[in-house]
Amino acid sequence: KANKRYYTSLQTESQQRQEHFKKQNDVLHEYGCELEDEFTKIMKQIHNYRSRKQNMLTQLAGLLDKGAFSHLQASLAAKARDE
Repeated sequence: KANKRYYTSLQTESQQRQEHFKKQNDVLHEYGCELEDEFTKIMKQIHNYRSRKQNMLTQLAGLLDKGAFSHLQASLAAKARDE
């Protein structure tokens, strides 16, 4: 009888631990998904800002020296039409 109680107690403890780990895993997974979504948003913002910066630099270069940078203005205008 003592052995049976011991093994039953051991089984109960093991099941409780498994449930606890499963809950922790669910929370960790949800957190990982949220981090991934946030990272994607940030990377899109970075890409958008870099694109804006490049467009501004191209426009500025065109204003400063129209002759040397006229080809950049034409490519910028074509890119704006595509968007």
